[in-house]
Amino acid sequence: MMKITVVTDDNRFFEYVESAVRINGCSFVRYNRDKAEDSVKNADLVVVDLLSSDKQIPVGGCPVTVLSGVPGYSEAVRFLHKGVKGYGNRFMNPENLNQMIHTVISGQIWLPPSILSRLIASVPQNGTSKLDSGFFEDLSEREQQVAELIGRGMSNKEIAESMSITVRTVKAHLSSIFVKTGCRDRLEVALKLKGSM
Repeated sequence: MMKITVVTDDNRFFEYVESAVRINGCSFVRYNRDKAEDSVKNADLVVVDLLSSDKQIPVGGCPVTVLSGVPGYSEAVRFLHKGVKGYGNRFMNPENLNQMIHTVISGQIWLPPSILSRLIASVPQNGTSKLDSGFFEDLSEREQQVAELIGRGMSNKEIAESMSITVRTVKAHLSSIFVKTGCRDRLEVALKLKGSM
């Protein structure tokens, strides 16, 4: 059975997380500061609510997501440096929260698109592009175009507009890129593309 520990003092937030996350057989536990070690022991994921917690990120062997009242780039980068795997708005749509939880549990990083795009754009090019070096040679021409635009920090919507295709087609290309390259997410694609991995 999967265990998700929620760090919050807000009953409505706890209920929101519990109702948004759709994983069969999942149990939700409220973090207890007096029994901190027990609260995260055997947890598969920790969800931290920055608005109603003491901003203490529980230490454990499982992935951590942080939800902020007003997400910002600097705060996201600070938490990523601390090892946080997911970061977003505590008021996000329940479907997006569910997607975030599934993404982080599967070993990927989840950030709001605007923050992810800015993070990718901030990574400098290190030497030869992996597109030029042949790393992405198994990709179709369109997939290579999508990968290159990811490397520029463009969102799915921006890529769709740039290539005159639908967002759904961009997502299909992304899925294919992940399978063919072994990359887990768009950040990893961008880092490899820029020679940073």
